Amino acid sequence: MREHPPDHDRAVPRHLAVIPDGNRRYAHKHALSYADGYMAGARMALQVVHWCLDAGIEHLSGFGSSVDNLTHRPPEDGRTIRDAVDWFCREARAVPGVSVAVFGEPEGSAGLLTDGDRPPEGPASGRLVVRVARWYSGRHDLAAVAAAVPHCGTETVVRAPERFLLSAALPPVDLLLRTGGQRRLSGFLPLQTAYAELYFLDTLWADLTADEFRGALRWFAAQERRFGE
Repeated sequence: MREHPPDHDRAVPRHLAVIPDGNRRYAHKHALSYADGYMAGARMALQVVHWCLDAGIEHLSGFGSSVDNLTHRPPEDGRTIRDAVDWFCREARAVPGVSVAVFGEPEGSAGLLTDGDRPPEGPASGRLVVRVARWYSGRHDLAAVAAAVPHCGTETVVRAPERFLLSAALPPVDLLLRTGGQRRLSGFLPLQTAYAELYFLDTLWADLTADEFRGALRWFAAQERRFGE
């Protein structure tokens, strides 16, 4: 069940999700450290916040970091990603009309987070609601749904599975934008993206331009969305 009824005539996505891929390749391209590459990506994410405000987008969800980032890379890489995500959360929260919330698996980041630098989690409201997936895994998100079955019953969970997700506060995604040349979702928001329009760019995240962003919105506006009808 969709939390909000489909809007077939909406020209601008209500909820934009982004997978900001390509920050390490951007660092290689410009002979930068990985830390500088991820910070360039964080600055681009802040720019995208402003573009979303200008376009009238209400929800922006970003894949800040994944459980795979944590488990398959050296600890210093995890800290580098953490610092960039923290910087973005602080800066985005200071933008008028923007609220920021974090979701994911904070317990999976033991040793990388401290109480002082952990962005607040939970509900958010504002003209633009920004939600950042931190140490997120789609598998864990769906596992939370399965874990609810013994307590709530199969019928209840099947009727509204989104209620039991770790990312339960998120509305359905209308448009998902991924940079960096990969044509996959990497487990990001598997339930909310069921009817999302998918837009892929070869451009590295930190190289994204305003014209490319507007091009994604124009492409979305041209789609005929059916939602299974």
